[in-house]
Amino acid sequence: MSGHTATIVISDPARRNALTPAMWRRLPALLDEAAAKETIDLAVAGRPSAEREAFWQAEMHRAGEAVEGVAAFLDRRPATFTWNP
Repeated sequence: MSGHTATIVISDPARRNALTPAMWRRLPALLDEAAAKETIDLAVAGRPSAEREAFWQAEMHRAGEAVEGVAAFLDRRPATFTWNP
C-alpha cells in the first residue's frame, strides 16, 4: 500500500495470469483486507492518520458492503456480499 494505491500480485504463470470469475469476485474482499491492515498497522504504530481514515470511510460507504460486513461480524457468520463484476 502506497498512498492511494494498493498492489495486488497475480501470479499464475500456467494460466498466463488470466483472471477467473472467482478471482474477480474475491477482489472486493482483498481490498477490504488491505484497508483493514493499513488502518490497524497505523493504529498499532501510534500514527493514526485522519486523512487515511477519511479515505477508507469514504471507500467503505461508496462500496455499500460495509453494513453487511459489520452485521456478519457481529452475528459471527460469513458475510453475504452483493457485489458482482
